[in-house]
This record gives sequence, C-alpha cells and structure tokens, in this order.
Amino acid sequence: ALGCEVMWSWRQDLAQQKDSVWQEQPVRLFQIDYDSLKTVMVNFSNNALMINFWATWCGPCKQEFPALMQLQRMYGHRAFELVTVSLDDPEKEKEALDFLQGIHAPTHNFIYTGNKDRITSDLIPDWDGTLPFSIILEPYGETYRQYTGAIDPLNVRRDILEHRLLGRYPNLLF
Repeated sequence: ALGCEVMWSWRQDLAQQKDSVWQEQPVRLFQIDYDSLKTVMVNFSNNALMINFWATWCGPCKQEFPALMQLQRMYGHRAFELVTVSLDDPEKEKEALDFLQGIHAPTHNFIYTGNKDRITSDLIPDWDGTLPFSIILEPYGETYRQYTGAIDPLNVRRDILEHRLLGRYPNLLF
C-alpha cells in the first residue's frame, strides 16, 4: 500500500486544494422541527449518518466540534455524513450560527425548534438528555453506535472503520 496521497511531500498541492475546497463551502444553520428530525433520523440515504446534538452553552459540545469536523473531512468522501443539531433555544440561532462559522462547520447544521423532551421520549429513548450526544445511524434508521458525552475521536474512528459501509471493505452488504 502506498499510503495516503495527501501525506506525500510531492502531493502537498492536492492537500492545499482540498483545504481550499473545504474553506469555500458555506456554513449554514437551518431550523428543524420534530417531524423533520424524525425524517432525518430514518436515514433514507445509503450512507452511515452521524447526528451530533449540541448547544452553545455546553462546554464539552464546543470542545468536541473540531474533532467532528475532522471526522467529516476524513470520511466525507466515503458513505458517511455528519449532521449537527443545536438544542439551543431558537432565539439563540444567531449565537449558534456564529459559533459554527467561527470553527467553519460546512456540514448539515440544524437548530431544533420543537419540544426537546420529545427527542428523548420518542426518538431516542436510550438517551437521558445529556449533552453532547452523538449517534451513528445505518441506512433506514437502525442505530449503529451511540456516544453520550464528548466523543473520543480515536474510538469513533475505530467504530467507523469497523462499519460495513465505511471500513476496509466498504459497501459490502452482509
């Protein structure tokens, strides 16, 4: 195996090109209600979907965001997609967008406008509401992994590499 082409010194132009493409992507924040979140969590795509629930008032949430962006950059070209859902009050939408723009998070970003208790009671009953919270969903909404509290990036990368859609032999259905 030759390794990662980005790491080779004569391929630094490719790394700079990928960085500039990432930096050019816009950072947006959209409102999402309960029914729309439920539809997102069904995951009608053929990708593994990681949803991260966070808030601007949550210190660990803000600390883990660079690691989440790194995961998207590392695995975004595979069958992986990252979605973030802010559980801030909708009145704090500007603060949430400012935070996302400050760390440059050009992923699918939402701010939840519905009843937050419905998420833990109806959508994710295993979750006690502690933030941050991340969940990786299979296509059609089956849970692959859940992470309560700040993620350990190394463990999440291991879990991703063990996933049948993302790992060593991606896209093999067993």
